[in-house]
Amino acid sequence: MTVSARALLALACVTALGAAPTAALAQKVDEWTDPSAVAGQLLVGQRVVTKYKVPLRERDRVVDDGLAFRVYTVDRARGSRVRLTAGPVSGWVEAAQVVPFDEAVAFYTQEILKQPFPVAALNHRALIWMEKKEYDFAIADYDAAIRLNPANASAYNNRGNVYRVKKNYDRALADFDEAIRLDPTVPLHYMNRAAVWVAKKEFDKAIADHGTVIALKPRLPSAYMNRGHAWMAKKEFDKALADYDKAVKLDPGLALGYMNRGHARMAKKEFDKALADFNEAVRLAPKFALAYGNRGNAWRATKKYAKALADFDEAIRLDPDLSLTHNNRAWLLATCPDAAFRDGKSAVESAQRACGLDDWKNPTSLDTLAASYAESGDFAAAVEWQEKANSLFTDDAQRKEADVRLGLYRRHTPCRE
Repeated sequence: MTVSARALLALACVTALGAAPTAALAQKVDEWTDPSAVAGQLLVGQRVVTKYKVPLRERDRVVDDGLAFRVYTVDRARGSRVRLTAGPVSGWVEAAQVVPFDEAVAFYTQEILKQPFPVAALNHRALIWMEKKEYDFAIADYDAAIRLNPANASAYNNRGNVYRVKKNYDRALADFDEAIRLDPTVPLHYMNRAAVWVAKKEFDKAIADHGTVIALKPRLPSAYMNRGHAWMAKKEFDKALADYDKAVKLDPGLALGYMNRGHARMAKKEFDKALADFNEAVRLAPKFALAYGNRGNAWRATKKYAKALADFDEAIRLDPDLSLTHNNRAWLLATCPDAAFRDGKSAVESAQRACGLDDWKNPTSLDTLAASYAESGDFAAAVEWQEKANSLFTDDAQRKEADVRLGLYRRHTPCRE
């Protein structure tokens, strides 16, 4: 049933109630007789997208400029407005400016059919196809948008993102290069090209592109955060920390900035400072699953295993499809030096969940599954999965550590952290 149909049904039910006997009930009835308020109430709990580029606000402050595509969840409604949340981002928009995610393809298809020049609608439908992992449909829509307007830098940029996800990095780079040629003033084009350089492990080129972004927009926190990620990949943790510091100073309310800075401090083994950053990320964004997962890692590093498990469990509750958290939970249950926290059966269950979410292709998850089987006493399975993990590791240091674990399992010895 569509939102409009549900709204009509709700109006019919309210009409049947008759006059409200109290002021409080009268106010509640008003909420359900104003069409825009009805639409907002019926969206609560649904996954939605904004119809076009709509900024989110908290009071008078723009908290999300609407330029980045996100799938939000509506967590509350007030009058004609709804509050949207996506990870650490939350803010208010008019209910009329959003459409349920499951109805988005149909919405943009109607927009395409009724518009004489539907470039924006094609671009937005392509974003929905991409979220649904229908990448070829997304590329077809971007192709159509580019045919209608060959100077549309946004379409090249977005198509480049699809090619990046498909790991066709040469096509992605060609599209980002063309987007930059058409409009060299847009920071997002450089940021997306930098993401391809990172995927190709060409971190210096990524850092250079982020430097261009910062030159174009020196007060953009995400530019510093993304450059920080590239420094982290190069294991230049002090430079990464400096960039994360800058991002937090530019936006002290940015939960993701604190989480990233905490990650850098973990790399420097500054665990107490990392915990402080993760605590702030959780305070600012109580539904930010990854922040709980990272804080769990910090608790584990400081041997606070009960707190670590509690954070892993909360992260999984908030986002059951976050493979990294299932993996970290399994690793703790399989390898914890404190026997009171080891549980081979639960470790195998969590590790299998992580492997499934990673399509059984992530060597880290397979490595954890091997450790979990070893803890449960199934050393044949431990050896089998460790060998599969070892065949996929590309980092020499990781492979050497994995070879040590493989030797343990062959000797029927479980791994201990």
